[in-house]
Amino acid sequence: MGHRKNVLLIGFVLFACLIFFMNATQVPQWRIVTSPGGPVARPNIIFILADDLAARDLPYLDRIQSIMFEEGTKFSTFIIPNAWCCPSRSSILTGLYNHNNRNLDNGSHGGWTEFKTAGFEDSNVAVWLHNSGYRTMLAGKYLNKYNALAGAEGNPPVPKGWDAWYAGLSHYGKFWNFYLAEKDLNEPNTGFARKVYYPKKDPVTRNLIPENYATDVVTRKALDFVKANDNRPFFMYLNPTAPHKLTHGKDEDEDEAEPSADSTIRKCVWKDQSGNTQFCHPLPAPRHEPGQNAQLDAKINSIVYPNPANQSFGFLENDTGSIADKPFWIFTKFINGLPIQIKPFNDAEIEVIQNHLRARVRSMEAVEDMLEQIIQSLTETGQLENTYIFFASDHGLHFGEHRQMLNKGTMYEEAIRVPMFVRGPNVSKKVSIPHMALNHDLAVTFADLAGAVPTHEVDGKSLVPLIFGTAPNFSVRPGQSEWRTRVLLEHWEFAGKNQMKIPTGFGIRTRSYKFMEYTPAWTQDKFYEAYNIQPAQDPHELNNIAESSDPEIKATFEQLKVDLQEFKRCRGSACREAELKALPVSDSQD
Repeated sequence: MGHRKNVLLIGFVLFACLIFFMNATQVPQWRIVTSPGGPVARPNIIFILADDLAARDLPYLDRIQSIMFEEGTKFSTFIIPNAWCCPSRSSILTGLYNHNNRNLDNGSHGGWTEFKTAGFEDSNVAVWLHNSGYRTMLAGKYLNKYNALAGAEGNPPVPKGWDAWYAGLSHYGKFWNFYLAEKDLNEPNTGFARKVYYPKKDPVTRNLIPENYATDVVTRKALDFVKANDNRPFFMYLNPTAPHKLTHGKDEDEDEAEPSADSTIRKCVWKDQSGNTQFCHPLPAPRHEPGQNAQLDAKINSIVYPNPANQSFGFLENDTGSIADKPFWIFTKFINGLPIQIKPFNDAEIEVIQNHLRARVRSMEAVEDMLEQIIQSLTETGQLENTYIFFASDHGLHFGEHRQMLNKGTMYEEAIRVPMFVRGPNVSKKVSIPHMALNHDLAVTFADLAGAVPTHEVDGKSLVPLIFGTAPNFSVRPGQSEWRTRVLLEHWEFAGKNQMKIPTGFGIRTRSYKFMEYTPAWTQDKFYEAYNIQPAQDPHELNNIAESSDPEIKATFEQLKVDLQEFKRCRGSACREAELKALPVSDSQD
């Protein structure tokens, strides 16, 4: 009898220990346990986020491909659901679709103030990692409106969760003459930073200070942070300006608004039909300007755009029938309240687009330098083998496709698809992952790698199972996947019909199809677009089949129309469930 009691007692203790262990190590829904040979424990995490880098830029960035793909893994279908700067960056920080983090645009319904008001300075990836013992650092752009509002007077605030803080206070499109809000790693955390000015020229001698080029300042902050290692893991978030357009050319320097002798880096060069300057080309570091490197000059001069493969460029056909099935904002804009038809680009506009691409590539040379120098520093300090480096962009950019003149914010592939790479211990080399991944997967992925737990329910999924080869098969059977079959696309517009030409719209992108619904503010009529985006079908989104009479296609879009109404309001696990629904037709890009 005593023996039986002892057995029962031991069994009870083991059961209690098991329950305790399960509760103590409960895995969040978004996390999938990986097999041995996966990520190392408590690694350093570095995330470099380019500004406006488009997929088409990548072929010209040899060193990024060599550093990140030859030594790591590429996500070939990395999607930004809302292709605007601040909405994308807020999703990266929170792990949420924008309808859940309330950062909907760059203006009245987005930015730092909206981020704070919604409570996300108390709950984001920096806070999660900081609370789990990580040292955290940000350098470069933070969120729109932080620059203007935080730097208006006094000392700008340092958000929670950041141990070192070097956030831009000047306009986010500047390469020279800017302020940073600075708090060094070992400074006491008072909640406020110092305002530090980085002039382009010495105020007395007027000599150039080349080390004050924006990307190089971010690089310098990163290298100092790496060298300050005290055996604690760190998270470093780097946000260079490049290759964003220069938005305020006259603020750069008294002579920066004047055209350069070299047409590849001309500054403010294009005016719209009302005569307003629309953009200036990004600026390179002094060492990358024309004449400084013959090999670089040859590469830049060899860039010819558009190329014949770019079938959606400007809808080069002269007849309006070629855009008859497109939404009106593709070929109409409002100027002073009057509708004006947007015509196919002329030779001068095409030259501007080509030169802008050339200038972007020049500006990215310093970002490639940044990558090389960080890896060298990690190697010298013995930290490379314990560090994961991620590289991505906040969204893409139109270079004339769909008659969009260097524009973003659409739901077309040019705007929503960006490069994304990861390298580090046990990450496969020269591997391309086809699964649809999203910007709000990044916060969840960083938390997964760090062993941190989000303090709010997230919409995203950890990419760790994909990176380390432990995720389910890409396609279990036609039209289904245990990873993700569809993603939500969002675009919000609040300015009214005479301001912004892209109306509010939502969409669903699957592996093979895209369905979009627009609700213009100035009409009750909805407009629909749909495309078969398979490589062998219509990858350039030229043939709108939203009104197709094909029974299978029609049934597919009718289902997506219904699904969209719930999808655009989903939250947390409901979003992940909505992303797994199957289509009535095959949805494979094999």
